[in-house]
Amino acid sequence: MNSLSAETGILRAISPEETNAVQHRLLAMLVDIMDVCAMEGIGFCLCGGSALGAKRHGGFIPWDDDLDICMPRADWERFKRVFDSSLSDRYELEAPAYGGKDTKCTWGKVYLKGTEMLEIEDVEAPYCCGLFIDVFIVENVSVNGAVRWFDAFVSDFMKVVATSIVYYKYPNAIIKSFYSATFRTAVYYRFRKMLGGMFAWIGHRRWCRWYDRFTSRHGASALTTIPAGRRHYKGETRCADTWTPYRTVVFEGVEVPVPNRLEAYLESMYGKNYMQIPPPEKRERHFVVRLKI
Repeated sequence: MNSLSAETGILRAISPEETNAVQHRLLAMLVDIMDVCAMEGIGFCLCGGSALGAKRHGGFIPWDDDLDICMPRADWERFKRVFDSSLSDRYELEAPAYGGKDTKCTWGKVYLKGTEMLEIEDVEAPYCCGLFIDVFIVENVSVNGAVRWFDAFVSDFMKVVATSIVYYKYPNAIIKSFYSATFRTAVYYRFRKMLGGMFAWIGHRRWCRWYDRFTSRHGASALTTIPAGRRHYKGETRCADTWTPYRTVVFEGVEVPVPNRLEAYLESMYGKNYMQIPPPEKRERHFVVRLKI
């Protein structure tokens, strides 16, 4: 994304001033979600880059402009049930099997109403595009290795199909021009559109619902995973005691829950040198078409 954006000039990176403003809004969103979860007895914790920021920076990674939390399946189902009555005046929830509508992702996203963070895939798509907090679902995993391998393969395939259908159903001139910048990315884009076209007759919403049912079908287990996580089903599989009982740390001056085995979790996600700050050229950045805070 860094090199393509520099080469095409189509997308722009979020500026440091905008990043600060985005982080301020995301922290307020997190506090609102925490208040509702505390009132309803819903468990959650920071995960991904937000958990890394909590440990390494005591808050947001300075150049980061999103926020990730995760919830066990049972808590996620409770969160969906209370969302309308508790948070819908300011926020919108988009998730598979929620609200009877299609959703862009195979996980949950809480959007702040009245804002816009238009990414390249969203230009012609009907999904929400405001500032958001990602909500990843922690699912139980089979202790049988063969079943676990099958689950990983199927869930990863279903997720690729679902996202490819979005490429196929909602093409736009910006994304086509962007991915046409190099031969490799042009082939990648055409392949994803072709794959999406092969399965679009079933419907994107149905694929997301199937994915949600498939990944949540196991009962209580000593193993868990976040199927939609950055390291996918297999790479996100870890012992259940990684998560609970939650610890608390100070994140931007606010006490927030983090995984019980935070250091082991971060090492499995980012390697042994996770406390080392990467050089500027290796820092993850978000690129947008439009941003309204």
